[in-house]
Amino acid sequence: MSAISVIIPLYNKRPYIGRCLESILSQTVPPAEIIVVDDGSNDGSREVVESYTSPLIRLLVKENGGVSSARNHGIEQATGEFVAFLDADDEWEAGFLETVARLAQRFPQSSVFSTGYRRIYRHTLVEIAALGNGQPEFLIANYFTLAQINSFITSSNTAVRKEIFAQVGLFAEGAKYSEDQEMWVRLALRSPIAYSRQVLATYYCNEGGGLGPKPDRNTLEPPIVVQTLRRIIEAEPVQSVQKKELIGLLNKKIYERFQGVAYLYPGRQSRRFLADNLILSAGTPQYCLLLWAVSWLPAKTFYFLGKIWKSRHLRRVQRFMSRKHFDIVYRQPIG
Repeated sequence: MSAISVIIPLYNKRPYIGRCLESILSQTVPPAEIIVVDDGSNDGSREVVESYTSPLIRLLVKENGGVSSARNHGIEQATGEFVAFLDADDEWEAGFLETVARLAQRFPQSSVFSTGYRRIYRHTLVEIAALGNGQPEFLIANYFTLAQINSFITSSNTAVRKEIFAQVGLFAEGAKYSEDQEMWVRLALRSPIAYSRQVLATYYCNEGGGLGPKPDRNTLEPPIVVQTLRRIIEAEPVQSVQKKELIGLLNKKIYERFQGVAYLYPGRQSRRFLADNLILSAGTPQYCLLLWAVSWLPAKTFYFLGKIWKSRHLRRVQRFMSRKHFDIVYRQPIG
């Protein structure tokens, strides 16, 4: 297998960047290079990176442009055939790159490689997401179905064959959020995903924020992933079965955004958000009707029902994955 370039977008993560770099330097299969793209940090993060003497580390400094801009700069500078992404506050187990290399050898038809991951929220393990179908490693061809159930690809457990970016384009710059999810959609249209159910990445929530000032998520504008899904559904020739899956994923993403919209803007504005963005299709009328009804509820009532829905949703996930011979392990915080 050709070399792997690791890309780390960095902005004000001084307490965590050392942990991130150590997890890469301890890999059983070392990368060709570790590209750290400092996106205008002002908290001393850059100095932490400069204190490392490993010849693998390349520090690139640029003005603040956001996480997509930083990742794109890293992709453009990468020399490896594959690029692996790791956020500056996350970390890998020692065998992550070895597993990516093995997946690339075993599944040469794939351009996307991913593993299981754990999610830590405020020092507490809240979720372990690891798909499985009776085999430790396999190809995922139905990304759009599984993504409706759980987000199993993140910006810290995924590697990509660099050449495919010439087909799908780079990360969407200027997006306020969900820019990584939007990229996975474009990649999944072009390639199956080679997957290992080994839990080899740790995703830390609430570790100091993203790159640059926090984006304003209190907006009625749909996220970039919704805009891309709609464009694909309406413009690209997609097989009917896949089109149904795409519509299902789009409506799920709209519902996720609607939760915030309805809480902040109960009433007419939230209903307008639904009317402008939902795609009605066979199989979704009841779903849409439920959302419309919920939008008439007071914000506090909506929030309470949302907590009940989340608890029931986790049980539905377990049943669905069991029927489909997949499994996801959830662990809820204690206390």
